[in-house]
Amino acid sequence: MSRTYHTQDFVYAGSNQRTALRQQLAVAEHYRTLHHKRRAEIERSYAEATGELARAILPGFTLEILQRAAALTGYQRPIAEDALGAMERERASLKQRIAQIEADPRFAQRELLRHPSTGSLTRGLREIEEMIAPMKDVLERCQHVRLGRLIESGYGTPEYGTAFWRLSYYRDWEAADDILERFADKQVFSEVRDEYLRAFQAYGPLDAERARISAEIAAGEALEREHQARSQALATLAARWLEQVRRATVTFLFECPPGALGSRLSKDAEVELLFKRAAGLYHKIKYLDAIVQYQVDAFVFDAKKALAKIDKDLTKYRRAKHAHTRFPAAMFERRFRDRSATYQKRWQRFEKTYTRVYAFDRWDRAHLDNDLLWWNVMTDGRVAGDFIAEVHEFHRARPGYVYTRKRSDRDAYEREEAEEMADAAHTLEDPVDGLLDPS
Repeated sequence: MSRTYHTQDFVYAGSNQRTALRQQLAVAEHYRTLHHKRRAEIERSYAEATGELARAILPGFTLEILQRAAALTGYQRPIAEDALGAMERERASLKQRIAQIEADPRFAQRELLRHPSTGSLTRGLREIEEMIAPMKDVLERCQHVRLGRLIESGYGTPEYGTAFWRLSYYRDWEAADDILERFADKQVFSEVRDEYLRAFQAYGPLDAERARISAEIAAGEALEREHQARSQALATLAARWLEQVRRATVTFLFECPPGALGSRLSKDAEVELLFKRAAGLYHKIKYLDAIVQYQVDAFVFDAKKALAKIDKDLTKYRRAKHAHTRFPAAMFERRFRDRSATYQKRWQRFEKTYTRVYAFDRWDRAHLDNDLLWWNVMTDGRVAGDFIAEVHEFHRARPGYVYTRKRSDRDAYEREEAEEMADAAHTLEDPVDGLLDPS
């Protein structure tokens, strides 16, 4: 007779399963952290590799070097578009504009005009701002939604003619009192009115002059910034153009099919190996990201769903109304079976695949032809990698393709690990399935 499990059994087994899953999530997080660190390391190596490749192809920026680079890589654009001529045209333009700026009095007399302490414009602006400050204070203290009406109607003067029985009379009175309270030295609104009108009439012309001087200072400062920027551009002209052409050349190489590069780069063994190193590091980053996403991130997603299910069920079966629930043995034992061996096997396979790709540095093993797939080079074709879009597309376009190591590499490969890894990248049995609810 098969055993029947009780609620207490469910709570005990569920708690243990939750603990085990949390431990496995900690393992997964460790792998994620390690991958983040290693990815940064490979990215630095990739940047160094592309830099070395670019410098090897273009050690300088002369017509002879450009012609050699074009013959080696097939990248003709710098010559076709006369990069050297464009650089010299930029040089002439920069020099012309710098000369114009240096002849401009606003730049040539910058110390006389804009010195922080003694410049004539600086001092003039400071004096005007000192004159404006008290006027601005009066105008700001007089701000009121009804101020315009008070001035126009002559409130506080004999010209004010609003009858006392009108509502506007009391509103004017209230507004005037509100403004008057802001001037402790004034007794009546007419005194405030006179001071406001004096400030208003004087403020406009002074503010216009301040704006004019500020504009002159800003224009002069803009010329100084432009002079500095163009001088810097002139000083770095050759280096900038060389770096621009280097980047474009390396980008062109990465976009070319490997088969189109093999016969060209083989003419320079150093450049060929540098290209393989850079391309290999680029693919290594992509592959390691894909391995972690497929084998670690997917596990984390499933495990978190399982934990949510466990927590929900534990809450449910701890309630009094479910205290006498019975669970069929087959269902219970399937859900709470020991998965420790499955977890261990999963991480062993992950580590083997990840380490094989991460540790690979035999760039010379790649052969630049149309059948080059870096995944096969790095794994010796022993690891199924169709979970990677690039690998999947490669095999889809080549039905029946079987990777065969090159004869020159055979001895080296045979000294390496010999066991088959065809299923190393295949996901393990779902470690969180079977979360059944007997109800």
